[in-house]
Amino acid sequence: RLVPAAVEWEKSLSPEKDFFMFLHADDAQSTYRCSSGTYVNNGKFPEANSEFDTYYNGFPGFDLHKLDLEKWKHALSYRGNTAFLSDLSNAYDLCVSRLDKDIATLLSGLGAAGGRPLLIMIVGDHGDLLGEHDTLGRGGYFFEPLVRVPLIIRFPGGGGAQRRRGIAEQADLLPTICAAAGVACHGGLDGKNLAPAEK
Repeated sequence: RLVPAAVEWEKSLSPEKDFFMFLHADDAQSTYRCSSGTYVNNGKFPEANSEFDTYYNGFPGFDLHKLDLEKWKHALSYRGNTAFLSDLSNAYDLCVSRLDKDIATLLSGLGAAGGRPLLIMIVGDHGDLLGEHDTLGRGGYFFEPLVRVPLIIRFPGGGGAQRRRGIAEQADLLPTICAAAGVACHGGLDGKNLAPAEK
C-alpha cells in the first residue's frame, strides 16, 4: 500500500524540488502474517503473538494474579519443537521475501522518474529470535540475530557496490544524509558519515 503511494507522490514533485521520504514497513514483525493468503502453519500451531511470546520466553509478567499457568505450560511445550520453529521461520522468511519485492518495486518506481539524484537508505531496526536461546521476538536481549541487521545505502551517482566491514549504526544515518545533501549537521552528533572516501 505504501509503495505505490510513495512512487506517485515522488512523481508529482517538480524535478528541482528536494524531498525527504521515510517509509516504515513492519511486514516482518511477529505474528508474521504478511500474506493475504493462508497463514503458513494452516492453524497447526499457535500464533506467535506478543502474549504467546511472553509465555514462551518465560517472562509472563510480574502480576501473579494475571498469570495463566495453562498458557505458560502450553507455550513452553513448544520450546524445541522443530516443526513449530521451522514453520515460524518459514513465515518470517515469507514476510522478508515480500518486503524485498516491495523494496525492488519502490526502487524501480523512483528510478523511473529519472534525472533526480537520490540517496537511498534501507535500514533494519532489529532482527527477531526464532527459537534461538529459547526465545521468540526481540525482547530486551542483545543477541547477534537481533543487532546484525541490513544497512544498505545507495549514494547519488551510484558507483560500484561495495561491502564494508566494521560497525555501523543508526546514529550514522543523519551525518550521512547531511554530507550527501551538502549541508552542515548539528554539532555533537554521535554518528559518523558513512560515505566512501573520495579518491
